[in-house]
Amino acid sequence: MGEFINFLEKFNQELEKSAWFRGAKVVLGFYLVIMAVIVIGILYRIGKLYWTILMTGQEFPVVKRKLQARWEKTEKRLESPDANQWKAAILEAAQMLDEVLKIIGYKGQTLGERLNEMLPEQLENLEEVKAANEVKNNIVKDERYILSREEAQQVFSAFKKALRLFEAIE
Repeated sequence: MGEFINFLEKFNQELEKSAWFRGAKVVLGFYLVIMAVIVIGILYRIGKLYWTILMTGQEFPVVKRKLQARWEKTEKRLESPDANQWKAAILEAAQMLDEVLKIIGYKGQTLGERLNEMLPEQLENLEEVKAANEVKNNIVKDERYILSREEAQQVFSAFKKALRLFEAIE
């Protein structure tokens, strides 16, 4: 056994003298670093997907930023002094959330039915969104529904938070 170890030590000393071997070590070291970065990147993306599935209880296609331009136009409606613009903003925000929930695969014909399918663990502000949906329903049922700016902003904020949690908007 001692002879084999001596042989390996001599072989290693000879390899260390070789310029080709030192070059190969550098190239292989560089290759290993690149492979480690790639593997870490892949694990990060997979981990993020599994985290999303774990937190929401659903596996869903990424809708991130698909609604962003539409959202920005909707958000500008809240800046108007006209209460009808606020109502329109709320209706559009609710429609966008409904579209996202359809894409994810929640069952139901209406946003309210889809929200009732959800567990509190699947949407952090589920109760706020349900309340916001009630206001949206009041707007739809009664065109003379009186909506204060503060209430409009609260309702809109609930839909906004939900859309952000589902990564549909930034």
